[in-house]
Amino acid sequence: MDGSSSPQCGGAGANHGSTPEQDALQSGSTPLSEGGIFEIPAAINEWDRLAASRFYLQQLNWAVHHLSAPDRGQPHERGKKPVSKGWKEHQAADVELQDLKEVFATGTSFNLGVVVRPPFVAVDLDSKPDQGDSVRAWLAERPELTAVPRERTGGGAHLHFLCPDLPEAVLKARRPLTAQLTPKVTAELYSNGHNLVLAPSIHRSGHRYIWEVTGPIPEVSWALLVEWFGFGLPERKTGRKEKRPDWKAEYQGDVHTLDILALFRQAGRLGDCLDPDSEKWAVRCLWEAEHSTEPQAEPGSDTVIFAGKPPGFKCLHAHCDGRSLADVCQWFEARTKGVIDRHCTRLRSNLVEKSVESSQPVSAWGTGPENPNQWLLRRHGRPFETMEDRNTGETVVVDFNFHYWAGRFAFENLVIYEPSSHQFYAYEEELGLWRWITEASLRQRIAIYLLKQSRDFNNAILELRRKQDRLASMVTVIEAETERRNAFRRDGRVIHLANGMLHLDVDPPELRSFSPHYFSLHQCPVPFAAEAVCPWFLGDLVLSSMSPEDADLLQLMGGLYLTGRNSWQKMLILAGTGGAGKGTIARVIQGLVGMQNVKQLRTRLLDDRFELDNLEQASLLVGSDVDGDFLSCRGAKVIKALTGGDPLTMETKGGRKRDILGEHNVLITCNDRLRVKLDGDESAWKRRLLLIEFDRSAGRQIDDFDRLLLEEEGSGILNWFLVGALKLRRLSETGGRFPVSAAQEDRIDALLAESDSLRLFVKRKVRRQEDASLTTEEILVAYENFCSNQNWTALQKHRFEQQLGPLMMEFHRAGKRNDISRGSSIKRGFKHVSLLDEGGLADSEVEPLFAPR
Repeated sequence: MDGSSSPQCGGAGANHGSTPEQDALQSGSTPLSEGGIFEIPAAINEWDRLAASRFYLQQLNWAVHHLSAPDRGQPHERGKKPVSKGWKEHQAADVELQDLKEVFATGTSFNLGVVVRPPFVAVDLDSKPDQGDSVRAWLAERPELTAVPRERTGGGAHLHFLCPDLPEAVLKARRPLTAQLTPKVTAELYSNGHNLVLAPSIHRSGHRYIWEVTGPIPEVSWALLVEWFGFGLPERKTGRKEKRPDWKAEYQGDVHTLDILALFRQAGRLGDCLDPDSEKWAVRCLWEAEHSTEPQAEPGSDTVIFAGKPPGFKCLHAHCDGRSLADVCQWFEARTKGVIDRHCTRLRSNLVEKSVESSQPVSAWGTGPENPNQWLLRRHGRPFETMEDRNTGETVVVDFNFHYWAGRFAFENLVIYEPSSHQFYAYEEELGLWRWITEASLRQRIAIYLLKQSRDFNNAILELRRKQDRLASMVTVIEAETERRNAFRRDGRVIHLANGMLHLDVDPPELRSFSPHYFSLHQCPVPFAAEAVCPWFLGDLVLSSMSPEDADLLQLMGGLYLTGRNSWQKMLILAGTGGAGKGTIARVIQGLVGMQNVKQLRTRLLDDRFELDNLEQASLLVGSDVDGDFLSCRGAKVIKALTGGDPLTMETKGGRKRDILGEHNVLITCNDRLRVKLDGDESAWKRRLLLIEFDRSAGRQIDDFDRLLLEEEGSGILNWFLVGALKLRRLSETGGRFPVSAAQEDRIDALLAESDSLRLFVKRKVRRQEDASLTTEEILVAYENFCSNQNWTALQKHRFEQQLGPLMMEFHRAGKRNDISRGSSIKRGFKHVSLLDEGGLADSEVEPLFAPR
């Protein structure tokens, strides 16, 4: 209708008796209130939200407020949900013009609404399935409503009235009164404290609310509203209704938490949300076949559900009079057994606690108390927190006791906390390995565990309360419950192989099944096969490139590497020219140990803050094709501690410090001659170092030889090295020494002598002589000749000069000078010293430099 139309007369079109209010409407007179005339202007549809909100506030004294945008929030809330908290108490006096400017300024998308206050009322006519067509048809037949100011909505219309004599029961109604005008048209009365959307808001469908009819807002009586729209007073509660005899006890679920929306949605009977404030939804009636009218294609407003807590059901058809939530539950349960329990977010308290407390958790470790759950209850308390429901008097579960469920998780899962490393470990049953896990990973495991328990015990509290702060609190409890100090110390009695745990402490060795009680962090990826041999590995690689006694040494060290613990405090160097097979042997050893258990050894970084943290998880440290100064650069001294059983303090990047024990195995390969930084501790290096020199060809060159050997003879190579591990174990049990041949000892002596060649030269080839002097250049020439005679590599000149001064003072009390005369020149050098006769160093002269064996 044209917004500028004047009030029309009802006249002969009226189907009821004339009343004073009707006469006022029909005569076109403008009703007045004590505050004056309340009129909707014809130009209002040209205004934006800010201008309209100012008019509603200043001219009509309406308690306007802002609503959610039409494209924000849940579908049934879009464009209708109040944004401000406490909106139900909102009054016009609370509204500031500045607030309106902020929320309705250009660029915002809030909708405009009003909290209806008497004497104003609004009647919301709806026929959502046909987008309001039925409403407009109904209005067309009622001329008495033609002049009433009316907004066109997404599903019908809003009609606005003044009603000064609203009954007290209506003013106190929590929800709008509802009436069914036709099978397709419903009416709702918005009175005191109800939220209503106003033009020019945008419906979530994209429709813009507009004023179809403008003009004065008429004053009507309650009796006339009842006559026109069929509203009735809310039922007065005169006492407690007679309840069915404990119908809720038929279900294990707490029916007050029934997700009735999901129930009707899964049944294909859910319609649109009719009122987001009251969570009212249209549904197809479960008993529509009994209705006197034809079933509708889409759910209408004659049958509704309320999705709050507790849920509700109402059908306006006569055949459904008296039917309630109990009947709804019975209808669904008769068709699908257990569906009500599955849609309740929690069990009744007495059932869920009984269910949990009667269950018997099974210890993941295979041992535990006789009655695990009683033990958990005594240790951690009841599994749930409960309270009495004030509406029903029933005891309901409101939360879970995270102490109990953290303790139960620790009891049922193979997780431990190692305090010295500040790390959690979880057992991987398929491999028999303990793996380090992050706290984030543990929280995820706990969340999955709680979800499973929630489904097992049909209580959604365990699922819904899995917040991050709660999971973090559970991690703290689990840390205390699972703490095991030094859990992963290895003694070399058992070797973890791909197909089991090989016990070397029984004769013959015995392969047993995986078990978490081994606390193994390192696994050899090769399976054990007792009859396997390795002729290719031995014939074409080992025995073709070294002597039998060196092959025995290699076998012993390979066995030591397999145990994962350097109980003999040894490190092996494979040295020699390229192509001799040392790299292939080193890669085969790494493949047997397992690449995940190998870390590269970087001596230049060993004294850095975080390098030890990088090495801790490894059992074998490898230096591959290192330079000649690998053991003489800074940090090399740390290798002694890493292999000597010494305690080391390491620091993580999180700032934590912890102590570890240096029991790492070390394997080094090099092409150059190594030089060791002795720092006066020659005996310690002599005890640790073992050297195999590769001075013969390994035979034919084969690409990826190490990979082929492991594929073809992996179990056989494993058996060969296991023999070495058994030999070392027998030596350990009898108190024997690590077997080293004389030739092997001589190599180490020569290596250490070459590493300290300048010290040896100054000690053996320079003497004190009061009337003599030597220039630095003269000493350098003599030193280089000395090294050449021993087949050693001399120090570079700058290192020679750095070390010479302190050594000359140490052995001969000769200080560095700049006044040594040679002919007409002045040179740098030393006084009161001279050189002994040229010549090589006898074997007997080497030994006194080192501590006796």
